[in-house]
Amino acid sequence: MDEISARKAWALIQGLPPEAATFRVDGQQWTLVEELLATLAELTDQWGLFHAYLHAGKKGRRVLPDKPLEVPRPKGLAEQARKAEEDNEPVVTDVTVIQRFFSS
Repeated sequence: MDEISARKAWALIQGLPPEAATFRVDGQQWTLVEELLATLAELTDQWGLFHAYLHAGKKGRRVLPDKPLEVPRPKGLAEQARKAEEDNEPVVTDVTVIQRFFSS
């Protein structure tokens, strides 16, 4: 296998699609398509539940659910990614600082 530089490896990894395993946090991933599908399911359920409550009698309302559907989403993944981006230290490019780091 040919060796590649770290820069080329980074460029190849960054070129992967968002669905790639390298972008998963804790083995979970939530793409835009999945978010839109979850939102669509929740809104459709809310509309259906409202429609059922509107047309059901007193007896029929007892069997209807109390709250609409909530699709479980990965908790805090977007916040964790945003916080990690903000906490990143700037890249050190000063040669003397880099030499001092590796010599100690």
